Amino acid sequence: MIQQNKAIKLLIIVVIILSFAPIVASAAPFAYITNYGSNNVSVIDTSTNTVTANVTVGTEPYGVAVNPAGTRVYVSNYLSNNVSVINTSTNTVTANVTVGTKPIGVAVNPAGTRVYVANLASNDVSVINTSTNMVADTVTVGSKPYGVAVNPAGTHVYVSNYNSSNVSVINTSTNTVTANVTVGSKPFGVAVNPAGTHVYVSNEGSNSVSVINTSTNTVTDTVTVGTRPYAFGIFITPEGASDTTPPVPTDLQNTTGTDWVNFTWTVGDGIVTDGYNVSTDVGWANTTNTSYNYTDLGPSGWANITVWAWNATGDGNMSATNVSDTVQAPTAILQRINITETSQTLNISESMTFNATGYDYTNAIYPSNITFTWYTTPSGIGTLNATTGSVVNFTALHAGRTEIYAVNGSISSNATDSVWITVNAITNTTEVSGGNATATSGDSTAIVNLTNSTVTGTINFTEMGDPVNSSVVNGSTTGLGTNVKLIKGVDVNVSKNITKALAIDTSGNSYVYIRIDYNQSQIDGLGIDEDTLHIYKFVNGTGWMELVQGNPTYCIANGRNTTADYIWVNVTNCSTFLLAGTPTAEPTPPRSSSGGGGGGVGTSDEPENVEETVFLRIYLRAGDSSTYNFNNLVTSVEVTPTRTYGLLGAKMEVLYGQPGSITTDPPSGESYKYFNVFFARTSGSGDKFSSSVINFQVPESWFKENNIDPATVTLYRYNDDGWKPLTTTMTGQAGGNYQYSAPTPGFSTFVIMGQVNESSSVEPVATEDSGTVADSTPTEEATTKGTPGFGILVGIMGILVAVYSRKK
Repeated sequence: MIQQNKAIKLLIIVVIILSFAPIVASAAPFAYITNYGSNNVSVIDTSTNTVTANVTVGTEPYGVAVNPAGTRVYVSNYLSNNVSVINTSTNTVTANVTVGTKPIGVAVNPAGTRVYVANLASNDVSVINTSTNMVADTVTVGSKPYGVAVNPAGTHVYVSNYNSSNVSVINTSTNTVTANVTVGSKPFGVAVNPAGTHVYVSNEGSNSVSVINTSTNTVTDTVTVGTRPYAFGIFITPEGASDTTPPVPTDLQNTTGTDWVNFTWTVGDGIVTDGYNVSTDVGWANTTNTSYNYTDLGPSGWANITVWAWNATGDGNMSATNVSDTVQAPTAILQRINITETSQTLNISESMTFNATGYDYTNAIYPSNITFTWYTTPSGIGTLNATTGSVVNFTALHAGRTEIYAVNGSISSNATDSVWITVNAITNTTEVSGGNATATSGDSTAIVNLTNSTVTGTINFTEMGDPVNSSVVNGSTTGLGTNVKLIKGVDVNVSKNITKALAIDTSGNSYVYIRIDYNQSQIDGLGIDEDTLHIYKFVNGTGWMELVQGNPTYCIANGRNTTADYIWVNVTNCSTFLLAGTPTAEPTPPRSSSGGGGGGVGTSDEPENVEETVFLRIYLRAGDSSTYNFNNLVTSVEVTPTRTYGLLGAKMEVLYGQPGSITTDPPSGESYKYFNVFFARTSGSGDKFSSSVINFQVPESWFKENNIDPATVTLYRYNDDGWKPLTTTMTGQAGGNYQYSAPTPGFSTFVIMGQVNESSSVEPVATEDSGTVADSTPTEEATTKGTPGFGILVGIMGILVAVYSRKK
């Protein structure tokens, strides 16, 4: 273009800056003129209209721009393919920055940190970092870019593309073109008004000026002017620039912590904003940052904020309006619980007081009162004088080991702590008379029975809560196996002459009868199968040996009484004995190849099909309704156990689709999601729960996108007989979801199904407390369906008949 039009070579580009030369007594503005033909820049003192310096630059200098501080001048050299940087205090070139091919237009951002250069032949814009005088980025634009201008906020750059007949809009935060605005033919010069609201483009080919609205990036007006308008450089007068009102801040956001709220906002689009006035509950604050941290609110405290933009220019105007918000800090997070005292050993009838304290994530004492919930597992070893509060007293009743737990009972948290209590009985020493003696310690009994009535001596008998860690055994578990769980034990010692009498009599009529009693709560709490209970004897150098009649030979007989809850053996060799059993076999989840993690809870045998997993453990007590709050696709599962399990794990898995091992498709309809629910130490049939209910939710968007009638949703469960429908009730709407409840006879794989609405879209009526009363005994029945819309009518009738309140 330049080669074709010699008239452009005569064009002088004038930029006026307020620069103070150190050798001049009074301040005076200077004009910097690029001389295209003489390869230099003339510096004119505008107060005298005389040239005070000529600065040699590159070949065929064209565009020129001055930084806002007036300290640097940037000159584009057309044939040198670079930009000369002039120090205005010395009028010397301090750097030459290589840019694209045939640079023309040049502009500096309001902060003076970036220079934008339009390169005519390489069809791009070079972005120069002024602190390093190096090109930081290159942005591809249209064909033959000429003019370049930056808006007053420094957020956007506008480039006129001569051959493309459009203007490229560059986002300066990403250096990417976000829009190309079609204008007149062969656009040349471009400039932004002081308010940053409009861009003006001179179109050489169509003899017009296009007016672009910067908020919409559209041409809102076209002004016809003279022939071949160039209007290159800064061609908008500062008229109206006296309006120093900054733009209103935008995009007020927040993040929260336990006792703080941090607000951030974005500078508005318009003239430069110098700072912000921030109003809060604690007063005013002035800042140049686009953020404000509201601290020391306390848990659940409220933060109120109002932000105005402020501009130091002129009269110090504030923005016309403001942005504001009110945000509540979250409830404090209970991070951990600590129980004092630590683990203890007590004798039967002794008591011990325990204290619980909660701590937050900063390790400070939890800032709110907590109602702790206390329990022991296994139960039956002793009693707590209370189940809630910060302080409880434990009284030992029976020998054994139990774990005292403190959990949060009044707030939402997974924090817990526990201590072990070992309870022993007092040793009983009894004289043997007439070859017989009976010794009792705690709940257990030892009887010496000798055929030789002349033998005398003593028997020392002690019931122990933890025989493995006694001084005789010293922690050895050899011979017990990994699955055996200890209940309690006894230590039996007799005089040497009694030991001799037992060894001499091989008839089997001389022995020591040992009976170890237990209670049902102990084995239930440990999950032990009562039929696996056995007495083991500790043998030095060998370990523990299970006692069965004839094996070893000194075991004369053995047996159990599961009605009276005791196990017995007749032996001719005394030592330390323990009572132990094996837990009920962990369930094999449907189609599962392993027990999985998390305390024996199963998992899918297709991990690639698992989208999300939630695992919970809660305390289950016989007959008490308890809720696992998954807060997911499955919002909760309610169960009432038939026996006390203690802490029992449950896992919910959201699946991507139907498991590959299930070859039977569910009934016709549209499936929303598949999911698994597994429990530890229970069978899949659900026989350990007298009632079980699954609560789940489905987003409203799914119904609209698939034209599904929400009243037709049915939960199906898969077992060996295939897919079975469960009685499914809509219980309400909340948070953009429809909520449902379905009793289930067991746990395995489930699918949520809905039916396409063949008629017009119908919105079902549902409230948070609406629905039908579910049968307390789960049965596998389908939700009533038929003609589309009939389910809605049934749901409405149910609302009028009964109110169903779902636990959360």
